[in-house]
Amino acid sequence: MIPSSVCTNHVARQQGQAIVEALLVLPLMAVLIWGVTWVGGLQFSAQQLAHASRKAAMAGALGQHATPLHSFGAARQTRQMRDLDGVATPSLSRLQREWFGEGLRLMSVYAQSAHSSSAALRSPSITRHTHVAVGSGHALSDHDARHRIAKPSDGWRRAEQMSLAAAHRMAPQLQRTDRPWGRPALRTDWLSGWADVVPQGRLTPQQEQFR
Repeated sequence: MIPSSVCTNHVARQQGQAIVEALLVLPLMAVLIWGVTWVGGLQFSAQQLAHASRKAAMAGALGQHATPLHSFGAARQTRQMRDLDGVATPSLSRLQREWFGEGLRLMSVYAQSAHSSSAALRSPSITRHTHVAVGSGHALSDHDARHRIAKPSDGWRRAEQMSLAAAHRMAPQLQRTDRPWGRPALRTDWLSGWADVVPQGRLTPQQEQFR
């Protein structure tokens, strides 16, 4: 049995200890909560800027004006346009011209966050950028897509020749196997089968212009 005098002295020595611990722990907890909130705000700002740069890049590629900057929280937004003629290596420049045509350009959009007005709580500057090809020769319809693939092109012709050679080698064996099942012979016209695959609502209503 512990004497009552010992318990009294132990309690007396602990008086005020909880207050001291609270004074030490509560500021640390407040700083931790503030830090989590601050980092979350930076992440949200980065997402806003990324969306701003993507929207402005896509709008610029279509020849449209971007949405006002204040809706994205961006302090500065810049656009740059440069030609892509000299980007491809000499071995790929011909393929680039045949597939995309002339006038291929690169649209670059940079969105930068605004600095905090408070010098004590100055946030780091966040910049997000998006690059998109302008005039990349997207097909306007199924017929246009088949025309672009079927026209003379180094990249497509090599793949076509290799595929046709393999198909001609395998055709007799496949025909012997498929004949008892009544299956049709192997077709080598792979472009016509893709006609009318894309819904009309997904196609851009523009006049087809074949190069």
